[in-house]
Amino acid sequence: MNLIKLAFKSIRHRSFATSATVFSVALSLLLLFTVERVRRSVEASFTQTVSGVDLLVGARTGSLQLVLFSVFNIGQITNNVSYESYEKIQKHPDVEWTIPISLGDGHKGYRVVATDDNFFEHYQVRSAEHIKIAEGEKFKTTNDVVLGAEVAEVLKYKLGAKVILAHGSTSGDSFDEHANHPFTVVGIMQPTGTAVDRSLYITLAGMDEMHDEHDEHGEEGHEHHHEGEREEITSFFVKLKTKTKILSMQREITETKEEALLAVIPAAVLSDLWKSLSQIEFVLKLISALVMVVGLVGMVIALMTSLNERRREMAILRSLGASFSHLAQLVLLEVCLILGLAVIVSAVFKVTLEIIFTDYVAKKFGLFLTGSSFSSMDVTMMAATFIVGLIFALGPVLIFKNKSLKDGLAVK
Repeated sequence: MNLIKLAFKSIRHRSFATSATVFSVALSLLLLFTVERVRRSVEASFTQTVSGVDLLVGARTGSLQLVLFSVFNIGQITNNVSYESYEKIQKHPDVEWTIPISLGDGHKGYRVVATDDNFFEHYQVRSAEHIKIAEGEKFKTTNDVVLGAEVAEVLKYKLGAKVILAHGSTSGDSFDEHANHPFTVVGIMQPTGTAVDRSLYITLAGMDEMHDEHDEHGEEGHEHHHEGEREEITSFFVKLKTKTKILSMQREITETKEEALLAVIPAAVLSDLWKSLSQIEFVLKLISALVMVVGLVGMVIALMTSLNERRREMAILRSLGASFSHLAQLVLLEVCLILGLAVIVSAVFKVTLEIIFTDYVAKKFGLFLTGSSFSSMDVTMMAATFIVGLIFALGPVLIFKNKSLKDGLAVK
């Protein structure tokens, strides 16, 4: 108990140096917390860009290519899926619902997605969040368009604005616009932090009608639209009635003879893709760990400086009968108090910053801080900070031991 009181008094006596050390270690630990929190949120946003579906079906191509194009609109798909095959799978007794996706048009660098009401009813992100309309309503007619949050913010569109779509994912103005079929903005979605925010959504019938009118004026259109009949879509999501049927259904679709189709489990593909990016994650963690080491080294330097200034104090304690083990315990106890304060301060900073900036980060960067504030990794980092800090503190303690044997009461 006397050692604890002495340690507190010693820390109070050097309040400025102690505060600087605590603040330095706390900031280092806060950086580690931040990197881990951002990593978890980015991984959740990426791997759960689409959730609540069991299969993604498209023309036979690479699994990653199909997911990237259908979910993120990255790359190109050379073939589509016949609407006949889509309807056949849609009516399969094991299928609960489907979400058709038809791509190929764009607007000022953003993709246009043609789909149906099932998209708003069943499409989910981050495991359990359905698509929500922030302003207006979902599309009802072939002239309606619903905007992703980023599209509305960047292009400054409001409800009632007229939008001219164009063939292909365009950037800026396009010479191949569907000017004869303008769309009216009827809804703007809430931010999701996923590719949904960067898309415009219309009905399948609206896309058919737009291309039919485009063809009627003798302009180049999509060859798969003819006389108002839908012949093809790009891909579609499938939700099964029971999870046990996923693999058998995937095999059944992939092995169908009528058409070369591919069925993939999007969550598995996205998870594998994220793992392939683990080197970037490792670099971020390494940088954060180096910052923490710098913070702990600063603590050690401050401790050594303190011990050098306290040599007379330690010599007096030795003369009063204190053994080296008692003095070593005193020093290590001070280190524990400093590290404990640093951990508490960093945790308070972390929670406070999350409360203040969660909404801002979500709206500005589309990054949703999901899950608990502290993960098992955060707890591990706290424990590691304690352990590494104590190990670092052993050096000054051993140096002090050698000097204390030479020091008398007359310390120069």
